[in-house]
Amino acid sequence: MENPFNLKEQKIQNLTVSLQQVIDEFDKFDTSFRNSLLNEKFLTDADLAELLHIDRRTLKRYRQAGKIPYYKLNGKIIYKESEIYQLLENNFHPAYAL
Repeated sequence: MENPFNLKEQKIQNLTVSLQQVIDEFDKFDTSFRNSLLNEKFLTDADLAELLHIDRRTLKRYRQAGKIPYYKLNGKIIYKESEIYQLLENNFHPAYAL
């Protein structure tokens, strides 16, 4: 007969793994919807820096130079995703064909 303590420990371990999977799925869901307002998605400074593969200091310089639109709420900087994509589209320069 198996030790009842081992069986109980295994059940607790299985439950812990299952709960972690639920938490991981919730985090994915939360991340994709937490920054939306009226069907607009907003990006944080860190999100946009990662998306554009640039440093957050570079974003600050772009803001100070008036090159990039942003919102400031209680000291928190956010960017409307649609405005960022529009800015990128407006500044697209195709490669020269030889």
